[in-house]
Amino acid sequence: MRASVLSGHELVGIEASDGEYGVVSVCTCGWQSTPAGSDHAHRRWQIHIDSTRAAAACLAAGRTMRQAEVRIEELTRLREMNRARRDAIREARGRLAAKHRNLRRPDAPTRYARPTLLESARQMAGLTFGNLWTAYFSLGGNLTPTELMAALRKATLLPHWDLNLIALALNEIFEEEGFGRPLDYWPREG
Repeated sequence: MRASVLSGHELVGIEASDGEYGVVSVCTCGWQSTPAGSDHAHRRWQIHIDSTRAAAACLAAGRTMRQAEVRIEELTRLREMNRARRDAIREARGRLAAKHRNLRRPDAPTRYARPTLLESARQMAGLTFGNLWTAYFSLGGNLTPTELMAALRKATLLPHWDLNLIALALNEIFEEEGFGRPLDYWPREG
């Protein structure tokens, strides 16, 4: 028995034929050649193997193409979703910057505005208080997660050191997303 590279396709043998040409080749898959001389019968089995291999390659290529088309559609949807999210963040960043510019007016009260601005930025970045606290704490912040959440939610006055660390943590997150550093830092109060 002669084996091929394809599983399930082995030359069982070259058998005598009833016709004038003498022999046929027989494959384990059930295929039989037309009667021919022994050299031709063997070659016809090889052609059968090559044809089967080509058909298998075409099927595999078709499956790969369908998978690629599905992946392309998926990536296109993801790209559109990311563009929409970037546009929304860019718009929210503009609103946040406008709020911040309004805070700098001398006639506007600023006592509660800074933590409110940072809370708006946290929401815009899509961060939980836990994630913001982790970033803040890794930069050297001293507030507990509960204190940070209470300060941002209740808009209580925080020292400039903590405000700047929170702004730095948020700016780093915005920068990773490709939106620069939209938050300014507050000068030392004194």
